[in-house]
Amino acid sequence: MATPNPLLGKPRPAPVMPAAAKPPPEPTIAEIIAQQAVNLKDVTGAAQLYIAVTSSIAPDISTAAFKIYRQKLLEQSDSPTDPIEIMLIEQIALAHFHIGRLHLKSCSTAQAQLAVAFADAATRLTAEFRRSALALEDYRAKQFARCQAVAGSASLVEPEPKATPERVSKEKKKPAAKKETSENKEMPEWLRKRISPTIEESALAVSVN
Repeated sequence: MATPNPLLGKPRPAPVMPAAAKPPPEPTIAEIIAQQAVNLKDVTGAAQLYIAVTSSIAPDISTAAFKIYRQKLLEQSDSPTDPIEIMLIEQIALAHFHIGRLHLKSCSTAQAQLAVAFADAATRLTAEFRRSALALEDYRAKQFARCQAVAGSASLVEPEPKATPERVSKEKKKPAAKKETSENKEMPEWLRKRISPTIEESALAVSVN
């Protein structure tokens, strides 16, 4: 057995290599389809804005900027959760950028007929933009009225209280309400006022005698 060299010191143990991390499991087909459905709901609007703007106005804007723009637009529109309301907001934003693109094409073309056609298309799309804005306002008003009606109907239908022993005992202890006789009920008010002094006078005469 060889003696260890005192100048080199004790031999160091070999470093223990960590075990290789297991790769994450591959997503299933159902998970892939579910993620694609989420992208259709949350990314399609931003993708359409990206195509509308980068194809003519600003080709250097990243896709992430349009995702943030769409998110901020929805937040500034009171963060709607109704899918139809979200679609209307996205369509209004898309129409806004397409109006600018059509005006840009009308100004940049050298042919008079194309300039008139692009300007006419921009004018028609501007009118559609205004109708969509009014449709969004009308849709929100109807949704609010519908929610108010549902809340009102829910408040009118109250559940009956449960018949607990304490409640039953309290109801038994309540004094019975005085029932009016048929004569008093049928007697008119003016006749009651005329008869009451006569009754009092007769009672006083009986007590004196």
